[in-house]
Amino acid sequence: MVNIAYDTFFKAFARQLSAFLIVLVLLAPSASALTTTATITIEDPNSAVIVNNAPMACGAVVCVGNFGEADCTYAYDFTTCTVWGDYDVTITYTHAGTNCDGSALDPVTSVETFNYFIYHCADTKAPTTTDNYGIKDGIWQGSDQTITLTASDPAVSSGIKDTKYCIDATDTCIPSINYVSPVTITTEGTSYFRYRSTDNANNVQAIVSRKVMIDKSGFSVDAGTDKTTNSIFTQDATVTIPISGISSYSWSKVSGPGNIIFGSSASEDTTIRTNTDGTYVIRLTVIDNLGNSVSDTMTLVWDTTDPTTFDNYAAKDGNWQGSDQTIVLTPTDPAPSSGISSTKYCIDATDTCIPSIDYAGSFIITTEGTSYFRYRSVDNVGNVQAIVSRKVMIDKSGFSVNAGTDKTTDSIFTQDATVTIPISGISSYSWSKVSGPGNIIFGSSAAEDTTIRASADGTYTIRLTVIDNVGNSVSDTMTLVWDTTDPTTSDNYGAKDGIWQNSDQTIILTPTDPAPSSGLSYTRYCIDTTNTCVPSVNYAGSFIISAQGTSYFRYRSADNVGNVQNIVSRTVMIDKTPLTVDAGTDKTTNSIFTQDGTVSVPLSGISSYSWTKRSGPGNIIFGSSGAEDTTIRADADGTYVIRLTAISNSGNSGFDEMILIWDTKDPTTSDNYGAKDSIWQTSDQTIILTPSDPAPSSGLVYTQYCIDATDACTPSTDYAGPVLMSSEGINFFRYRSADNAGNIQTIVSREVMIDKSPPSITIESPEDKTYDTQWIWFNVTAIDTYVSVDWCGFSLNGSANVTMGNDSPTHFYYINKSVYVGDYNVVFHCNDSNGLMNSTSISFKVEYDCMLNEDLDPECVNVWLCRLNKWIKDSDNSTDACCCMSSGYWETAESCCDSADSWLSGDSRWVCSTGVVMGVYTGPACSPAMNPFIVDVETVFECNEIEIGGTKMWWDGSAWVTVAPLHCVCTQDSDCNTAGGETCIENMCVTVIEPGLALLPGSISIPIGETGDIILEIKNDMTVTDSIKINIDDTMEISNWAWFNGQKNKNPHSIDVIISPRSTKMLLIEILGGKTGTYTLRVSAESLLTLKYVSDTATVRITPKIDSTTGVTSTDTPGLSGFGFVIVLLFASLFIYSGKKRL
Repeated sequence: MVNIAYDTFFKAFARQLSAFLIVLVLLAPSASALTTTATITIEDPNSAVIVNNAPMACGAVVCVGNFGEADCTYAYDFTTCTVWGDYDVTITYTHAGTNCDGSALDPVTSVETFNYFIYHCADTKAPTTTDNYGIKDGIWQGSDQTITLTASDPAVSSGIKDTKYCIDATDTCIPSINYVSPVTITTEGTSYFRYRSTDNANNVQAIVSRKVMIDKSGFSVDAGTDKTTNSIFTQDATVTIPISGISSYSWSKVSGPGNIIFGSSASEDTTIRTNTDGTYVIRLTVIDNLGNSVSDTMTLVWDTTDPTTFDNYAAKDGNWQGSDQTIVLTPTDPAPSSGISSTKYCIDATDTCIPSIDYAGSFIITTEGTSYFRYRSVDNVGNVQAIVSRKVMIDKSGFSVNAGTDKTTDSIFTQDATVTIPISGISSYSWSKVSGPGNIIFGSSAAEDTTIRASADGTYTIRLTVIDNVGNSVSDTMTLVWDTTDPTTSDNYGAKDGIWQNSDQTIILTPTDPAPSSGLSYTRYCIDTTNTCVPSVNYAGSFIISAQGTSYFRYRSADNVGNVQNIVSRTVMIDKTPLTVDAGTDKTTNSIFTQDGTVSVPLSGISSYSWTKRSGPGNIIFGSSGAEDTTIRADADGTYVIRLTAISNSGNSGFDEMILIWDTKDPTTSDNYGAKDSIWQTSDQTIILTPSDPAPSSGLVYTQYCIDATDACTPSTDYAGPVLMSSEGINFFRYRSADNAGNIQTIVSREVMIDKSPPSITIESPEDKTYDTQWIWFNVTAIDTYVSVDWCGFSLNGSANVTMGNDSPTHFYYINKSVYVGDYNVVFHCNDSNGLMNSTSISFKVEYDCMLNEDLDPECVNVWLCRLNKWIKDSDNSTDACCCMSSGYWETAESCCDSADSWLSGDSRWVCSTGVVMGVYTGPACSPAMNPFIVDVETVFECNEIEIGGTKMWWDGSAWVTVAPLHCVCTQDSDCNTAGGETCIENMCVTVIEPGLALLPGSISIPIGETGDIILEIKNDMTVTDSIKINIDDTMEISNWAWFNGQKNKNPHSIDVIISPRSTKMLLIEILGGKTGTYTLRVSAESLLTLKYVSDTATVRITPKIDSTTGVTSTDTPGLSGFGFVIVLLFASLFIYSGKKRL
């Protein structure tokens, strides 16, 4: 066979060359003359095509031994380019010629694309550089200044070589500092920032200069001292001058009632005056050349107003006073105040003195008669108040008043009063009523003496008030009793007057002479049956009337002034005959009834009947509560006492009571099954009923029950004792009771749930057979008739029970990865939710083969086994062998030599005579007698295909044939049924199917600190062997505690597996309970054959663990600090692209 390949490259590669040279190198073992043609396409950095499929000059291929070389060139002048950058160069070339044996070589066309960089574009324009300081140039700033430069090179651009700057105070420096980032200037005062850029063509930008003026020093302003005045003054301010100097001064009024007139408002100092009294705030604002503004204020009090002084005597001025007078002065300087300088006063009798005494506090004037006090105040700016004068008149002599003697009368009289006259004389007399029920009529109310009479009887207090000319007031009172009213007499019989009484009557009289009283003269009474007698018996105390029938007592009183009361008469009616009452028979009922009462009628007749409830829990409703007989009903069950009361017209009363038991309550029945109601039981159930009739009870008549499965039956079986229920399933026990009053209890139902049968167990795996793997699936189906299966587990050869997982309510599973060679008996146990357990068992054997399980079984690593033979191990792994004793072929080969075949050694390969290449053999010689299986032979099936004279041929291991070998179905997709979805992969027509990936179970719980397993099932549904890369997602937190079995400490999250056609392989993922929580484990699988990608997830719950001895709950595995382990993977990857092609 002949393989011809070539490499294309620049023989002399340099960035500034303007020609391309292509060199072809032949890699075939031998070849004859070979020719090549080539074209070239060039695109500039802007993807513009500047050369399109231009032919290249190619020389002939010169063969030297097994190698040959052909040169192709193309010249292009880049000196006229306008764009600097990456140019894409695409070369298309075709090879043709003959092989060494003279056969034709089909033309082969190939395309290569290269990147080429050009420097030669003519760049004559200097670069430009912009800054962010233009608007601040030459303007004072108050903080550090940062300048950012942006350089650009106009087309044709050779690119910016560098940007440099410098800073000085004279604007003369040459930029020499490389600009790499924004520059901050902090120096106060004036400095210059100068810069320029240079491009790669050495074009230099003209220097740009920026004037940076910084003043960070502040300044202060003092507007001067505050002033209080009433005339123009000069205000002296103080300002510290900043570095940048002062731009302006400005005096202004901030507040105040009038206008401020400044002499020089734009100067540091100025004269100030105002046109209105008041307090002013005046501001001096100073702005420096940087624009900073600082201000300060002063306060001006402008005062041209005289002070005022107030005294406490204004209301008394010129009025007589009866005591020494205390004078209090209150000086005030109206706002804006300059303050009081002095307050002075003087006292004389002529109202002419000048105030000269300093006022130091209140002073007293004691002289009787008329005098004057005069005062004024002066403020601190010399404003003088006008003199104020007050006239003080004092009279301290007193006088007395006597209103005269008290009077008791019923007619007008003259009252003689006595008054002593004071020195200043009497100003007025005034008679007035102080108290009394009516009006008092005075003959001369403003004179010392007057006539007096009253308009209504009563006791009066009358006052005489006298006021002298000083204003002193003295008064005195007298008492007047004015009486014109008849006396009155009351008795204790008014409420009984004309009303029958049932006993002797005691009469009490109470005579009264109404106020104002002149006193009683007598009280008299008389008794008759005609109501005509005149009272003549002097009343000396209570008296008794005992005669039955109707009689009259009459009375009256007289007072000491002869007023006589009108005769009063009372009718006395006495009936002392008793009466009897019978309320009728007691009743027990639950409906309305008529109660027949019996009352004996007295001579005076019945006044009233009254039915009332005396006791009981509810209300009694009477049909005729005011009649002798009535209907009765109650609104609440209970025992009632009901009374019938009868009253005669004479007031005698009698009553009797009856007992009513009102019963409308249904009886109640309790059972012993309430706590078990609707709860599964695992044994026969006995139900006991306890009936009762709640008070007031009429007594039970029956208790009945029934049993059904629909909770619909009507109780009809008399309850005679405990009822036994033994039927499995759900049944209903229903019951009720009735009392003698016909009250029937609402049916009570109990759901009796009995489950005496454990769940059934069906073993799906293992089977009663011999297994050749240590990885055994345990699967059972557990079904319970009535409830759910709560738990399943197993015991292997009598070991402790192991809990199984479940992926449905009835299917339980467990993957046992440690069943080694031997005989086993497994007992499966299942409990239902009622605690009922069932068990079943099965036996099996294990004769496992490590060659099939070495990726799962750590014990099988570095051990070679023959599946149907014995172990053969040698310290020299290169010569380990296992002799097959069966049918004489290699067990691990899909098809290989039998005892009649032999090995061929041509073409550096070991090939069986059937044409199957077994690989490059390096072991001992093949011995058909021994049929050795060589462990260091890598099985390779190669499909070598050529086309000779238009006919396709394949190498079968010894010759080129026209029939493709079994391992060479296709070489391209067109050889397959593409319409049916087939693709040519590894020389086989394959329908691409993505790998099957499943995590079992889909959810797992692991106690903190313990490990759990998840099974990864990977499936290859294609007809060819597939290599699949499987990864645990490192971005999920649970990956910190997960690894493939056997790979915990090396590459824990990635594994490559090879899966035979249409087969399944299972892997084990171990998970450590590192930190409590619920996590998602994501695993992905990618076919390295088809590049199909799938993934699956499982939920991992890591639960807290409670220490059985300490009771401490753990939520983190000690020492992990939230991570099971840290894996650092360092991958170094080298990717080399080769242009090697097969011809």
